[in-house]
Amino acid sequence: MLVRIVGAAGQSPWEAFPTLQAAIRFKKDRQLDAGWTISDERPVAFRDPLHDPLLEIGILIQDGLRPIWRATQYDRLLNRETAGMPKADCEGLARETALVVLDLLDYAGHAGWQARYGQFRHDGRETGHAWLRHESGVILDLAGEQFGMQPIMVVEPGSPHRIRYDDACAAVFDVLALRRADWLDRCGSDLVRRIAEIRPEMPAAARDELEPAGP
Repeated sequence: MLVRIVGAAGQSPWEAFPTLQAAIRFKKDRQLDAGWTISDERPVAFRDPLHDPLLEIGILIQDGLRPIWRATQYDRLLNRETAGMPKADCEGLARETALVVLDLLDYAGHAGWQARYGQFRHDGRETGHAWLRHESGVILDLAGEQFGMQPIMVVEPGSPHRIRYDDACAAVFDVLALRRADWLDRCGSDLVRRIAEIRPEMPAAARDELEPAGP
């Protein structure tokens, strides 16, 4: 068995996918909502104990955040903060996303993460961006699709993608406190419970990988 996308009524109208990442990309490209779940039916021996659980967590969080992203983009458009609706739902919302994902992981008992802010290198330029970094050096980025990356990026220290992330400082955005609290409330406690049920095998902490958050 492989990976399938299943509807609320149990239907699975598409061919199975070879990887979770392939199913995630398909679901995003087809704009399938949380009513369509990704079912990983591969034997345990064929699953990556780090990447696949983090991808599963990312799927749950993105299903919760995507309607919030879209509503926020409409608000930004109405407030004339943007000239039009972006191609990526998360465009311009990486900071809020990183902070909310950090809170969700923390409440679910996944320790060792920190929200980071810095420059993301893509297409020959650098753009301000935010993501999560574990004390082991593993990066979890749920807002990279705005740069043409996979919807959910799990990047280990030795990955060729690691050079894209120049995280100069810990992400501290007091100005976003109200939006952060609102997003968390809209995600709901059930999302935290479901995240807590997934336990990735995180590597040991790397020396000097994380610094204390700045003022």
